Amino acid sequence: MASFRVHAVVALVGSVGAASYVGALNEFPLYWVGALSLLGFIGGLAPDVDSGETKMARYSGLFVGAILTLLAYLLSDSYIVALLAFIPVVKISQFGIYKWTTHRGVFHSIPMGLLLSITVFYLFDFLEFPHSYSVFCGEFFGGGYLVHLVLDELWSLRKGISKRSSFGTALQVFRPVFWKSFLATYALLGCAIYKLPFSN
Repeated sequence: MASFRVHAVVALVGSVGAASYVGALNEFPLYWVGALSLLGFIGGLAPDVDSGETKMARYSGLFVGAILTLLAYLLSDSYIVALLAFIPVVKISQFGIYKWTTHRGVFHSIPMGLLLSITVFYLFDFLEFPHSYSVFCGEFFGGGYLVHLVLDELWSLRKGISKRSSFGTALQVFRPVFWKSFLATYALLGCAIYKLPFSN
């Protein structure tokens, strides 16, 4: 697979370039452009939350915990609740990622990328950003996620398909060995798509 540095550089350069273009085209404020760049960058690293000892995996619980703590604040409208929840949520997130994820499992798949992209859209829509901008947020996260998967597949070809058993385990839509995870992901994805405002 491509290294953390390769994923980080490609995600950062691609996200900033795309966000600058989209921002100029739609006359977005500078901080919106920055948010799109950040989302693309995070999306470009997100599939490696399940990677064991890699840099991304070590901080994955912190990322997940921060997002869930933000949601706790939004739902409770209380800084105290959010602060009290932060450390337990981070620890539980780290344990869950370590315990129930496997590298090149469901997180390295197209349906998981779609599910997380829609989740990002819902988050920004919930925060009452303009609907069209919320769509861009989901697209930028998903675009970064897809670039990560493509890079992993390209890296698996660098020494030939026969020499890299990892080929085909990034851009996947289903893998029998992880069938429970994939079925759960597809079920959640179906619910997420059904609830989209333009899917009815």
